[in-house]
Amino acid sequence: MQHLWAPWRMEYVGVGDEQPGCLFCRTYEAGDDRARLVLWRGPIALVMLNKYPYASGHVMIAPRAHTADPAALGPEEAQEIMRLVGVSTRVLADAMAPQGYNVGMNLGRVAGAGVEHHLHMHVVP
Repeated sequence: MQHLWAPWRMEYVGVGDEQPGCLFCRTYEAGDDRARLVLWRGPIALVMLNKYPYASGHVMIAPRAHTADPAALGPEEAQEIMRLVGVSTRVLADAMAPQGYNVGMNLGRVAGAGVEHHLHMHVVP
């Protein structure tokens, strides 16, 4: 198996998010979207840049609801997350013209979730 090498992520891998509480809940509570890397926020979900991206343009889409279980999302929440995946890929296409995307969730620490208690979708060009 080949290992992904992203040296710019070493700060995150080595230390992680040392602030108390949930990254996404803190981001919803904060008012300074630019400082929090928020690209768009709505009443149901937000889109933000990943501070430790796998690749340039790596965004995350998180529901306002604090849950790790996709089955706990209501239909409106699940639909909004998928709508924002589409919006994100269109915006990234215009800005970066990538040849493709990786889109998905890491559910649980063993599956690679860095924030395991608040599900979020990754869109990586």
